[in-house]
Amino acid sequence: MSLALIYPPTCDPTAPYLAVPMLTGFLRAHGVDVLPVDANVEAWDSLLTARAMKRVLQRLEARLTALDGRSSLGHAEQLEYAALWGARGDAHAAPDAVEEAKRVMRDPELFFDARAYDEAVRAIEGAQRAISAAYHPLALDYTAYRTPFGLTTAEEIAEGSREAAFPFHDWVASTLAPRLRKAGVSTVGISVCFPGQLQPAYAFAHVLRRALPDVHLTCGGPGMTQMLIRLSGKRLARALGPFDTAVVYEGEEPLLGLVRALEQKTPLRDVPNVVHRDALHGARFTPGHGMMDLRGLPAPDFEGLPLDRYFSPELMLPYDPTRGCYWGKCTFCHYGLAEVGTAKYRERDLASMVSHLRALSGKHRTKRFYFSQDSVAPKTLLKLSHALIGADLDLRRATD
Repeated sequence: MSLALIYPPTCDPTAPYLAVPMLTGFLRAHGVDVLPVDANVEAWDSLLTARAMKRVLQRLEARLTALDGRSSLGHAEQLEYAALWGARGDAHAAPDAVEEAKRVMRDPELFFDARAYDEAVRAIEGAQRAISAAYHPLALDYTAYRTPFGLTTAEEIAEGSREAAFPFHDWVASTLAPRLRKAGVSTVGISVCFPGQLQPAYAFAHVLRRALPDVHLTCGGPGMTQMLIRLSGKRLARALGPFDTAVVYEGEEPLLGLVRALEQKTPLRDVPNVVHRDALHGARFTPGHGMMDLRGLPAPDFEGLPLDRYFSPELMLPYDPTRGCYWGKCTFCHYGLAEVGTAKYRERDLASMVSHLRALSGKHRTKRFYFSQDSVAPKTLLKLSHALIGADLDLRRATD
């Protein structure tokens, strides 16, 4: 069985995110053939081009012409008209500006030129305003994908996947779906980490369902988990929408269990933490242990991701030395891949951290890492810093 793992828009395209590489490393260590796809950076890179922005401009002008031809406008049409006019200048400027803006973001000298960087940021933000207006009432940028109707009903979610409503539709239908078909993948998993990815993830699934009807579609990640674990029965089945299944809580072992069950054609109800459709109940899942032991996990695996396409002059790789919260006492906390509060605090052992960072630095020729975690004990950061110095690893690292 071949599995594709997809990280959808819309998120920061300056570096890879950790979710897909973590799952990829674990599954490959267990012999699963994985095709990782950072659809966030690839779809943005495709949309922020002169050719695509010319189509956005044509769409915006056509809609303005149509509204101008009416004798009167209702309230919703007035709002659209104002948005179109407000972004018209951005739409005309974008085709000539976005390619240069991306070049600046990737250039090791221009990136640090304040004027060039400011102009690049303005150009990209202007292009995003133009896209938003052309697909009104959508508002999208690198952190959000919002419409007044998004996620209100299953019907509105499906409506938002149509070509006329989904700015990434062309990339999914014309680039991603043929790639998956050529690779012969039988299962596609979409990782949803942030709220801004929810509607795009559903839209991806609807488009892929039409293009690849025989592929098993699953989803997971904090964005999906926090929603699905609060539903049951028919409401849970309705929330699955175009997906066949979903993985809740931390995904490594449940996703591996799902892959094995699909390979062997065994009942999905036997796989803990996998939401599946049920003729009697609508949908359900068998609760299981939801937290991995980090000491046994391999390093994130970035092989196959487009590491040269990120909007940054230098590659920065994320790494997870810990998961969960070492404090773990805040009664108001509701975060991440846990039913209540934040997940239990766990750490990789120090020798593994140093070994992983050394290997990743050498393989991908980067000295820059971002420690992506829920929280980290200060004493652990201190120990890791001394260990890296002792290992003579000249790395640069950051964390929250």
